[in-house]
Amino acid sequence: ASFAAVPVSNMNGIEIIFAFKETVGENKEGEEKLSQLSNRDHLTGLPNREKSEEIIEAAVERAAAKDESMAVLIMDLDHFRYINESLGHEMGDKLIKDVVERLQAAIRETDAVARIGGDQFPIILDGLKRPQDAGSVAHKILGKLGKPFLLEGHEISIGASVGIATYPVCGDNPADLLKNAGTAAGRAKLLGGNNYQFFNLEMNTSSVERLELESQLHYAIEKNELCADIHQVVNLSNNKVEGFKLNVVWQHTSKGAIQGNYLRELAESTGMQLSIGEWSLKSGFEKYNQRVIKDCEVVEPFLMLNLAAVHIMQENFVDKVSYLLEQHKIPSDRIIFLFEEHSVISRTHDCRKIIEQLHQTGFKIAINNFGTGFASLTLLEQIPLDFIVIGPSFIDLSQSSKARTIVEGIVNMAHNLHIKVVGCGLGDEQKQEVVSLNFDFAMKNN
Repeated sequence: ASFAAVPVSNMNGIEIIFAFKETVGENKEGEEKLSQLSNRDHLTGLPNREKSEEIIEAAVERAAAKDESMAVLIMDLDHFRYINESLGHEMGDKLIKDVVERLQAAIRETDAVARIGGDQFPIILDGLKRPQDAGSVAHKILGKLGKPFLLEGHEISIGASVGIATYPVCGDNPADLLKNAGTAAGRAKLLGGNNYQFFNLEMNTSSVERLELESQLHYAIEKNELCADIHQVVNLSNNKVEGFKLNVVWQHTSKGAIQGNYLRELAESTGMQLSIGEWSLKSGFEKYNQRVIKDCEVVEPFLMLNLAAVHIMQENFVDKVSYLLEQHKIPSDRIIFLFEEHSVISRTHDCRKIIEQLHQTGFKIAINNFGTGFASLTLLEQIPLDFIVIGPSFIDLSQSSKARTIVEGIVNMAHNLHIKVVGCGLGDEQKQEVVSLNFDFAMKNN
């Protein structure tokens, strides 16, 4: 034990002394506990980044000694921040804890799970006989996470993007293995999420290009690099142009036109969805008055606009967009708001409520690329739909009799629910195909 005495004052000739006694064993125990806490994530108790690097380094040493492989997986939850935005951080924390339970159930006792970010988890697979075995583990993890989570009455479906880096091909130290697994996870997310990808050297180049684009997108609006591309929507029963679809295109100075899903992914990863969404609404309403009415073959054409769910969840969105329409003198029932399936499904409670408000105000609601996600049929019941848009992945019907049967079923089901069907990205060669399947509208390529 150690002992110390400290005089602190002298009052009326009496010296006051504070004495301290400390037991060496207790001090060491406290230091060990403090050290353990500093290496752990405060929410889950999992190893943090520093500790995960130690675990990876030890696994690499064991693999080298036994002439085996090992792997580092980086798992990112898809659209996790939407849970926090719609249901709150407390619910997000509960989801994280449930995710950890499922991850630990998917790996061996010799493997490890860590947490290095809000929804980012390294998974260290020790002593693999074959590098490709890491893919089987990733598949198992995705299966575990694929089942809905039940949190305080909310049924939440969430996918994950998993990147895999194996020793020794993808690196022989913690820094390289974590970085390369993260790059592969980014690739999985770009491919739509809910899948896994092994790292390869080509990803390094694409990762750098992606980072450059993300940085440059922040200045696209002020540099006037965004433009509104108008596509005609034709009524197939009379072959008249009855509406238009506005597509936002980023005219990049060196890459050319960037649009569609890739631009949406960039906007989401950079937090630019709100800014681009605001620009899209204003530009769309201006285009409606300047061009759409003049070019259309009907008196009251409609205009389809993409919206991210994070956009409509802003405070007083319905009032704001209604006021903007009044300024441009456009009836609300002329506007069709088009949502990507994934932007709705991960927060169906709050988002559904606002979509219902939009519908009650007079706006029409549509889902884009219907049939390509895992929850399309659920959306038919959860939100009021006026249109579904079937994308190019199903439109080339001549390539597959199965695709034709699937699309025929979707169209018949939609019509029974009084929902109109739009074929997206059509050229003249596909027009007769969709007419024979009773599509209502065709969105023509320019």
